[in-house]
Amino acid sequence: VSVISENSPYKQISLQSLFQLFFIALHSLKNTFEDQKDPYNNRTLGYFYTFQKLIKKTLPESKLIKEYAAELRITPVHLNRICQTLVQKSALQVVHEYCITEAKKHLLYSSYSISEISYLLNFKDPAYFSRLFKKQTGISPGQFRSNNIQKK
Repeated sequence: VSVISENSPYKQISLQSLFQLFFIALHSLKNTFEDQKDPYNNRTLGYFYTFQKLIKKTLPESKLIKEYAAELRITPVHLNRICQTLVQKSALQVVHEYCITEAKKHLLYSSYSISEISYLLNFKDPAYFSRLFKKQTGISPGQFRSNNIQKK
């Protein structure tokens, strides 16, 4: 004879507990499989990291996106698609962003003029450099330098 009858509250509590444990285990298993799935495959990340390294290595020299893509042995369209997927920016925007980061370093830690910095970063026209800087940061290179020098 069973100690727990058909309609016993203990049986209901036991069944509820077992179902809860089952669903917790199922949820945990689901999360384990989802963690193993990379939202971006390793090849995509590899291309992007290599692209970043190429930018860093070749920054003073200006390169076209098609030249970066050729070095990666992919098309410019594919390179743009990778950048859009991973950072929601075009390949050119990624290059510009890195360039502006380098410009900020020069503005903060050197006494080079804005024109000299633009030439160091291989801009042929300092006015274009200033426009790009302002477009990317919201302020001109001169304002950036004076705002950050005042804070020191």
